[in-house]
Amino acid sequence: SSASNPMNPVPIKIDPVNGQAPMCTTLGGEGDVPLGKNLWLAILSDTRKFFFRPVALNVVQHRWISKKVTIGSKDDPPGTLFAVYAVLVDDATNQQLARDRFAGGIATLPPNFEKVSQIEVERGSESAECK
Repeated sequence: SSASNPMNPVPIKIDPVNGQAPMCTTLGGEGDVPLGKNLWLAILSDTRKFFFRPVALNVVQHRWISKKVTIGSKDDPPGTLFAVYAVLVDDATNQQLARDRFAGGIATLPPNFEKVSQIEVERGSESAECK
C-alpha cells in the first residue's frame, strides 16, 4: 500500500502526552493529510486564544511531528490543562499561517479550519521558553 493511498487513509490523531509536559514540548501523531490540505497544530492558550505550530510530515510512516510547541506561559502553575487541536487548512490559509502564524493569537478558529483531533496537555513545572 502506498503512503498516498486515498482509498485507505490513516485518520489524523495526536499522540497522547504521558504525564506532564514542559512549557516547550514536542508533539507528534499519526495520519495521512488529504490532498489539497495542510496540517497544523492549534494550541488554546490561557488567554483563550489559539496559537499555531507547523508540523513536519513523514508520509511513508503515516506520522507527523511538531517541535517547539509552547504550552501555556511562565505564569501557569503545573497541572494547568491546555487543549491542543490538529487542524486541516487549505493552501491559501496555509500560506497565511506560514507567513505570520496569526502572531498574537486569534480568539476563534475560522470555519475553514477543520478540527480533526484534540488532546488535553497538562503543563509541568519546566518553564523554559522555546528557542
